[in-house]
Amino acid sequence: MSKRFPVPEFDRDLFKNLPWAEPRALSAAAASSLATTAQKGDAKAVGGHPVLLGAELAAKFGFHMEGKPAIMCVLPTAEVRLMARSWAWPIQRAVVVDSLDPKTANVVADWHTPRPMNTRLGPDAGIVVDKKVLYVLCGHQYGDH
Repeated sequence: MSKRFPVPEFDRDLFKNLPWAEPRALSAAAASSLATTAQKGDAKAVGGHPVLLGAELAAKFGFHMEGKPAIMCVLPTAEVRLMARSWAWPIQRAVVVDSLDPKTANVVADWHTPRPMNTRLGPDAGIVVDKKVLYVLCGHQYGDH
């Protein structure tokens, strides 16, 4: 194991040969309904939900992932500290926005690992977020995109 990039010990056999299916993205209507429910403070909505990423929003941030899901994160009403780490070999990028509308989306965080094979994605202590619904776009960084 590398001492420079340590990976915590865990039982890898638990995760071998498990069935997997690509997540089904929520429809625009279902995502909107869920966001409205979350804004009202309903704890049942809390969690991560795949939603489709529009081509215009993906292009705005240089993502080449048209038709791929982003993650809609419905957060609890308590204070939330957003932290990120990467276990991937290539350079990773995570963009957190407050809307999927490319005209009104505000960037909450735009983080990337500083170099390949690095676990640091964003500040070590993270950031405190005060929004109930956020959308996360993640990907590998290749060249200029």
